[in-house]
Amino acid sequence: TLKKDDSVEKIIEIFLLSGSRDLPVSENGKLVGIVSEMDVLETVENNRTAKDVMRPIKYTSKPQESVVDARKKLISHKVNRLPVIDDSGKLKGIISTIDLLDYIMPAESGSRGGRKGEASVKLGDVKVNSVMQNKVYTVKPDERLNNIISYMKDNSVSSVIVAESGNPVGIITPKCILSFIVPLAQNFTELVVTGLSNTYIDKKYI
Repeated sequence: TLKKDDSVEKIIEIFLLSGSRDLPVSENGKLVGIVSEMDVLETVENNRTAKDVMRPIKYTSKPQESVVDARKKLISHKVNRLPVIDDSGKLKGIISTIDLLDYIMPAESGSRGGRKGEASVKLGDVKVNSVMQNKVYTVKPDERLNNIISYMKDNSVSSVIVAESGNPVGIITPKCILSFIVPLAQNFTELVVTGLSNTYIDKKYI
């Protein structure tokens, strides 16, 4: 939780370390408000551009790829979104973890995947172009960051693609921007511990 007098820098660090998108603000043990990533981004005043904060695109999907293979990429590369490109490298859409969940577990109101009889289709037979989002907001590398933040808030989108001549070169999410403002990578090192049984963990040997 946050306190009302926490600095913007501290709030950003908590967002990045926790992976949360919204954080509660408490006072004397009572909830008094909520701060979102977008709330923090709106306080940022700078002349940075998309190319300054974007994360280079390393992994992509293809329209005719199986959603099972796309899911494997999302998991193995620890990303939440994959730009979908054609054979010439042109951007055709984007597929995310949320898109897959919407397809596999459709809402009762009839979201994607909720059509009659679709539940019986084998997931391995479903192609990415049946699940992906066709409408993707793209910006040029020199687009002002403040314009991007305003668009993300006004349209309730969590990512934009940076493209050159129709080819995706980077992606921007709220955490990309927050990471740029407070570069935690300089202060933290990832430590991976493997091979420990639950007994060791329960006894707090690590």
